[in-house]
Amino acid sequence: MRLADIVGAVVGLGLFAPQAMAAASGNFSLKPREAKEIWIGATARELRICNEIASSGPIGITLDGHSPLVLRPGQCTYEMGDRILAANQGDNPAMGTWRATFAPSAALDVRR
Repeated sequence: MRLADIVGAVVGLGLFAPQAMAAASGNFSLKPREAKEIWIGATARELRICNEIASSGPIGITLDGHSPLVLRPGQCTYEMGDRILAANQGDNPAMGTWRATFAPSAALDVRR
C-alpha cells in the first residue's frame, strides 16, 4: 500500500508530465506588425516552419542565434532550434505553422 501512495504522489505532482507536454507541432497567427516568441521545448530540434499560403504578407523568422529569414506566403524553411521568434512584416494578418522533423526536404528549404 505504501508504494501505491508514493506513485500516486509522484503522478499528482506531475513529475512524469514534462515528456507528455513537449509539443511536436503548432500554428500561430500574427496581427499586422506583431511579433511572438514560441517556445518549443527544453532541447533544440530540427523544425519545419512555414508561412501559410493564405497569409497576406511576409513573416520574419529567427530561431535561437541563427540569422533571420523572411518567408513569403507558401514558403517553408528548416532550422534547428528550441525558440521561434516570428514577426509579421506586413500590414495584414499572417499565419504560420511549425513542426518537429528529422528528414527535411531540400526542395522546400529557403535558407541562405
